[in-house]
Amino acid sequence: MYNVSSEYKTQIKQPLRNFSYVRILLSVVDPQAEGDSIASSDSGVYYSQVENIAKSLDVVTSYPTLEQNRFVLDGRYSSPVEPDVAVFPYQGYIGDQISESNGVFTTPDAITIDFVTSYFSLRGLTMSFDTHRRDFPKQIKIDAYNDLALVYSEIKAPDRYQDWVLEDPIPLCNKLVISNLQSTTPYRRFRLENILFGVVKVFTNDNIVRCSWRRDSDLLNLYLPKNEFDFTFIDPLKEYDPENATGIFEYLEELQPVKFSFGYELNDGSIEWIPGGSTLSIGEIAIESSSKIPEVTFKSVSILNSLSQEYTEGVYYPDGITLYDLAEDVLQFCNIPLNPQGLNRWTLDSSLANYSTKVPLPRLPVRQCLQLIANAAMCVLGDDRNGNIVIAPRDTSLADFKFRLGDALSPPKTTKYPVLQGVDTRVTTISPSASVTELGRFNIVGASNTEYTFSYNSATQIAADLGAGLTLEGTPEYFAGMTRISLTGTGVLTLSGRELELVYRNISVEYGTIGNRCPVENMLITDASHCISYATWVGDYINRRNSYEISDRGFPELSVGDNILIDTLFTSDVEATLIASTIEFNGCLKGTSKLLIAE
Repeated sequence: MYNVSSEYKTQIKQPLRNFSYVRILLSVVDPQAEGDSIASSDSGVYYSQVENIAKSLDVVTSYPTLEQNRFVLDGRYSSPVEPDVAVFPYQGYIGDQISESNGVFTTPDAITIDFVTSYFSLRGLTMSFDTHRRDFPKQIKIDAYNDLALVYSEIKAPDRYQDWVLEDPIPLCNKLVISNLQSTTPYRRFRLENILFGVVKVFTNDNIVRCSWRRDSDLLNLYLPKNEFDFTFIDPLKEYDPENATGIFEYLEELQPVKFSFGYELNDGSIEWIPGGSTLSIGEIAIESSSKIPEVTFKSVSILNSLSQEYTEGVYYPDGITLYDLAEDVLQFCNIPLNPQGLNRWTLDSSLANYSTKVPLPRLPVRQCLQLIANAAMCVLGDDRNGNIVIAPRDTSLADFKFRLGDALSPPKTTKYPVLQGVDTRVTTISPSASVTELGRFNIVGASNTEYTFSYNSATQIAADLGAGLTLEGTPEYFAGMTRISLTGTGVLTLSGRELELVYRNISVEYGTIGNRCPVENMLITDASHCISYATWVGDYINRRNSYEISDRGFPELSVGDNILIDTLFTSDVEATLIASTIEFNGCLKGTSKLLIAE
């Protein structure tokens, strides 16, 4: 559950609610440009951090500086200590020049951004300046260079302090120079907290027609968790029309970042914002342009749901590999971009290191491999509101929330599941065959340092035999079910190895003499004690025999997996786990929730 204020908790339960809001940020950016950029400046105060302006960091605490009317010096704000002592909270870039009475900088500060290995054509730029004092420059100059050639040079007048968008397309370049010319307020420094290489389109109640946030999670990982967000907005300027030559459509690609938040107006008039999630567009864009005011619909999914590439690098581990290390291997295989802070976009609980497997992962989409690992580790696979993939045991703590009967728009739909008699599963034993066998014979014709991949039944101790006329280029990569090799010439390649043999032993855990049996297995479980723990974990979940589906008033602060209290028609304060949620907005909030409780 997202941590909300006490005022929000009280007011969201009012019979007549205040206004609700949605804010959506669609980033039409080049994520490769961020990773290839280095920002620097010959100016700036000593705690300025220009090198991090492209990392989407937030300035949580802003230091007071000698600028007219920027801070009241009443002791509430801490000053930076000496540079050889301090580790400074992020400040963004802060120039060392102060503007004159007319706001003009006699010696402008300049920030240089170099793209180290590539050249980029940018849809525009998005900048945030001084978000604490809500201040922004009156004039800045933006230059772009392709090597030594100046390909873009404009003086611009920002009109906002946060998420100001330069809409101009910037031609192919490998260097940007941003210079401050004039401040809006006299006697101020130039501040730049963040820059994005592209444009961020902001949608609010003014142009959002409707949106829907759907989440669904099976706590056993028997199916993939779902996290989807769709939104529809009006497009009066037809920016998203594919026939608009100056529009944004040509820059739209799959996997564009989407961030969304829900807001609720408190009684004092302020809006409390609740982050919904960070998702990626999937390329399904519906444009209704026949009407006078066109509507555009975007669909987006979580990073986890987008990992559809096939994992091909399963390996046999005779001494075993922990499920933690196996999950790391799979996630590294994806080349998921780092988050703006330079960290991996996943969190793995340390409990995954308690279990090992010897079985190589099968050739499956990455998201299904992670599902298999999470299930074997008796964990829940999902993602958090920041868009990070999470594998961790189910949280058993009780959230500070209660579904009252008055929160439901209609009586709950109740489902009761059969009594569980027992869980039937099995443990896997794996070993190489006694002899080496031929895995495959492949004809190569006219190769010129060409990379090939060959598939076969799972094996170990794999070797390649090159026939006459073939030359090996580089070092082959051998995996349990695939070999990657570069060859030159014409001839026959023969792959051989010891095939892996799997033997299964059945294990059951009994719960009663009557009822239904639950057959379930996971090929990664290669230890009997692990298998018994696994069967018990499954049984404990299956024994939660009642589910409730509720049409409710919409509570975006709740997360799938939260344990909360509910009132049923006959019992109060029943503990339940939220396993599915839909939040919809079309001017106001409403929702649907599915909860699982014990008998």
